[in-house]
Amino acid sequence: RVAHTPLKTPTKVAEFLVDRVRAADERLAELRRRLAREAGEPLRRARRRMEISRRELQAAGRRLGALGERLAATGERLGRAGGELLRRHRQRAAHLAARAGWAAPRTVRDARRARRSRGERLAAAARLRLREAASGLEGRRRLCRELAPERVLARGFTITRSAAGEVLKSASGARPGERIETVWVDGARTSRVEES
Repeated sequence: RVAHTPLKTPTKVAEFLVDRVRAADERLAELRRRLAREAGEPLRRARRRMEISRRELQAAGRRLGALGERLAATGERLGRAGGELLRRHRQRAAHLAARAGWAAPRTVRDARRARRSRGERLAAAARLRLREAASGLEGRRRLCRELAPERVLARGFTITRSAAGEVLKSASGARPGERIETVWVDGARTSRVEES
């Protein structure tokens, strides 16, 4: 006959077995706590990074709005400056024409045309710069809109969270039997993970 541990009475055997089962239960509980702690930290970090990205995207949208306002104000200033410059050139041309009307009408006409042409070129260049800036701004606005979480969900993507509410980035983050929540653009559903 062979025995694992020699014990003298059935009571001692029962105490021995109860102690072993209790110790195994405590080790299992500790392993569960460690696993939950170690598995939850990457998910918490991922959630923090996602929140930081969302805030940065909102800040970029605000900065783009401010840039648009500055561009509009600059465009108005350029338009006023171009108009003022054109008005001054016309006044100067008229003054020169009055002073030298009898001696050089052709020179005055040429100067007037040249000044008008310069003013028109300046105004055209200002309009072109404004169009280019507005186009760039609109492109950035479109990008911000396309990257918004609602638009990403509308394109068919989903967000899956653990029972603790942490975003799951891979299938290995969901344990068999765990309840998870999947969010679509039009709502959310809860499901249970099965062995694959």
